[in-house]
Amino acid sequence: MHGKSTYTVFETGHPGLGIAVGVHPLVPGCTDSAVSYWDLGGKSGGTKVPNSTGWKTGSICRTSRNTGGEVYVLFVKTGAIRTGQVARRTIAQIGGLLLDDGVRPIKTLYSPDSLPKVTVSITATPITLTGCNVTVPNLAVPMGAQSASSMASVGSTGKATPFTLNFTNCPAGLTKLSYQLNAPGKVLDAAKGIVNLSDGSTASGVAVKLMTSSGGTLVLDTDQTIASYNSSVGGNVAVNLQAAYYRTGTIKAGSANAVVTFTLGYL
Repeated sequence: MHGKSTYTVFETGHPGLGIAVGVHPLVPGCTDSAVSYWDLGGKSGGTKVPNSTGWKTGSICRTSRNTGGEVYVLFVKTGAIRTGQVARRTIAQIGGLLLDDGVRPIKTLYSPDSLPKVTVSITATPITLTGCNVTVPNLAVPMGAQSASSMASVGSTGKATPFTLNFTNCPAGLTKLSYQLNAPGKVLDAAKGIVNLSDGSTASGVAVKLMTSSGGTLVLDTDQTIASYNSSVGGNVAVNLQAAYYRTGTIKAGSANAVVTFTLGYL
């Protein structure tokens, strides 16, 4: 629905994005020139942008006039939109049809194919998504000095350190805002959120375990929904997590660092 008119929405071939087309004849002195935009969908239940013929026909004037008009093109969100490009395509072909009595075309003198036509096309259109702003692109989480005795046996964890990832100006209208934690080449146990120490660490016998703010399991390489995101208004969101050392064997003192990447997902 746009204004007072309802339009047929056809697929563009790009995920989550449809297209609707309307035309408005402009003929000076012709009473029909005041009509609303016509829906070029014509046929109901279509799933593709149809060919340029057979969409819509109508009388705009029965006297000799200079004619013109406007074409209205509207992209419509039909689902989850991805970044990409809508391909160039013809969306309408507009021409005249002469009538001898207001009803029958003058087939003996003119045919629809012989009359001048205007082809309306959309150019290749890039589709980009506006993402959230990252407050701190690189966040260091100080784990502090911890004793081996705090991790009594293999599989136990030390004191957890809470940390927060803040994002601002997130777009409204998304179906879901999610995140993933990834540690390429350094994952010890993705299902338990455990990451091996990074190169350059001098400690051994420990890894780093990532958890939710309540201490729950955080699966790596898997989308996690950000519950604080409000689709109606967008805005700022915060992701609260925890990190703790996790014992993997005999502990040797030293520096113990790990690196993970945080990826936002827009749906």
